[in-house]
Amino acid sequence: MRHPSTPAVAPATAPARPLGLGLMPASGLPLMRAVDRDMVAVAISLATAAFVVVTRRNPLWALAAGTMANIITLHL
Repeated sequence: MRHPSTPAVAPATAPARPLGLGLMPASGLPLMRAVDRDMVAVAISLATAAFVVVTRRNPLWALAAGTMANIITLHL
């Protein structure tokens, strides 16, 4: 969306924000409990969650960085 704060777009997107914020931890916590078996994976998951909460960047950047960190720590 180019102009999310325009008067025509803001009322349409405002109700979706709480839904998106609720779905992220609702899907992330069960995945974290099922997948994280070592401290490196737990640290990566918590850092990714903090990145999503603190910044407005796409969470895929944090997932890509976490994937690279996990590959590096497991293979070195």
